[in-house]
Amino acid sequence: MATVSVVQLPHKSNSKGEVGLYLRFEAGGSRVYSSLSRSVLPSRWNSRTGQVRSSHRHASDLNEEIVKAVDKAHKCLFEMERTGAVVTAKSWKVRYHDGPSRQDFWVWADKWVAEKRKRQQIYYWRRARSILLKFEASLGRPLPWPNLNLASLRKWDLYMESERKNVASTRVVAHNIIKTIANDAVREGIIDHGNNPYLRFRLPKAKPAKRVKLTLEQFRNLLVLTLEPGSMEDIARDMFAFSVFARGLRFGDVVRLRWSDFDGDRINLTASKTGDHLSIPVDDNIMQIINKYGPDKSSAFFVFPALKEELPPEMEIAIVSSFNARINKALKTIGAK
Repeated sequence: MATVSVVQLPHKSNSKGEVGLYLRFEAGGSRVYSSLSRSVLPSRWNSRTGQVRSSHRHASDLNEEIVKAVDKAHKCLFEMERTGAVVTAKSWKVRYHDGPSRQDFWVWADKWVAEKRKRQQIYYWRRARSILLKFEASLGRPLPWPNLNLASLRKWDLYMESERKNVASTRVVAHNIIKTIANDAVREGIIDHGNNPYLRFRLPKAKPAKRVKLTLEQFRNLLVLTLEPGSMEDIARDMFAFSVFARGLRFGDVVRLRWSDFDGDRINLTASKTGDHLSIPVDDNIMQIINKYGPDKSSAFFVFPALKEELPPEMEIAIVSSFNARINKALKTIGAK
C-alpha cells in the first residue's frame, strides 16, 4: 500500500537545533524522502498527527503548507494509478516534483537530453538532439504519451524514409534513441511498461554496410600522389596515412594527438572512445608525417591543425565533427584522383 506522511529526520538539524520536515513516500516496499524546506524544534512537532504544535508562532501557516503538500502527493498517486503508471516510492516522488506535465513526451525528452549534456556525453547529446528535431518535425508538440503509439511510430518512420530519404540503418539509429527515451520513462515510472510503443513496433531491417578496403597498391599510390602542400587534401592524406601506420588509430584520437603523447620511441595515449591505454611504436613512416607539422613542437598542444588550443568539451567536439566532415570530403576527392 502506498502512503505519504510528514516526518522529522533527527540528523537533519540546523545550528538552532531545529529539525527539518520531510515528506516520506512509501510504496512497493521502499521509501524516499523529500524536503519541505521547513524546520522546527522537536518540542514544537507532533509526530503523531504530523503537524506543528500550536505553541509555534507560525503553526497555522506551516500546517497549511503541510496539508497542501500531502494533498498534492495524494493527487499525484491517484493520477499515476488512473493512468496505469508503475508506482514506486521513487517514481511517486519524481511525479510529485515534476507535476502532471510529465504526461507529455516532450517534457520528459527535453529533460532527458539535457541530462546527457550535463554529464558531458556530448557526442551522444548532439546525436540525440538532432534526432529529436526530426521527431518533432514529424509528430510536433505537444505529444501526450498516449499519442506516442504504434501508428505514430509508423508515421515517423515513413517521414524519415520518404521526406528525409534516410536509409534503413539511419532510421534504426534514430528509433533506438527514441526507444531508449521510452525505456527510461518506464524505469522512472512515468509510463507503464505495457504502454511502451516499442513493444509492438518492428524496427526497419538494415542491410550490412559493405566496406571496401584499399589494396596495398592503392595505398602506395595515395602516399605518392602530388597534392598542394598544406591543402585540406594534403592534411587529409596525412591524417589517413597516420591512422594506418598507427595501427588503425581512430580519427578522434588522431585529431587530438598532442606532442606530449610522444616519448621519442612510442606514442602513449588513452583512446577517447574506449578509455584503453594505447602504446604505439613510432616508425619512419610516422615520423615523416608528423615532422611536416613541426619542427617547433613546443608551439602547439596538438600535432594536426584542427585544434589550436584547449576548449570546453562541447566546443571541441563541434570543431572536431566539422573538421571530420571536411577531411572525409577531401578523401573522396583524393580517391577519385
